[in-house]
Amino acid sequence: MIAAIAARAAAGGVQFDDRMGVFLYLLCTVKSTAIQLGPFEVLQRIGAGGMAEVWSGRHVRQNVPVAVKFITGWAGHPEAYLRAFRNEVRAAAGLNHSKIITLFDHGRLSAGAADGWDGRLAAGTPYLVMELASGGTLAGPSRPRSWPALLDVLLG
Repeated sequence: MIAAIAARAAAGGVQFDDRMGVFLYLLCTVKSTAIQLGPFEVLQRIGAGGMAEVWSGRHVRQNVPVAVKFITGWAGHPEAYLRAFRNEVRAAAGLNHSKIITLFDHGRLSAGAADGWDGRLAAGTPYLVMELASGGTLAGPSRPRSWPALLDVLLG
């Protein structure tokens, strides 16, 4: 519909002020900032550590929020990082508990998907897609300091 209005406007059939023209132009030409990764959209970086970056995203068809973890430090130490990644995938996939995230998918970034990252991530970068947990980060002053406190978080 917007394209039809823009075409009519270009032909002189619709009158609008400059603000409407800018609005229509932006709607017709601005790309989404989401990056496609199979059935998922990767939206915004939400955290990073020594081994990985975590991004928020969503499963497009089911509209389910997800977290996508990209293993960013693997290039310099491929075997060690890939082994740690495979162990994490295996461990997460084998667990089923309400206090543990659900793993949805894992793989390595294809060349086509890497193109959407403008050089920030390379083809072959390992990733895993998991349930997006709410409640903030484990870093900072609220982090459990003792085993009994951690058990209370896990079982509470």
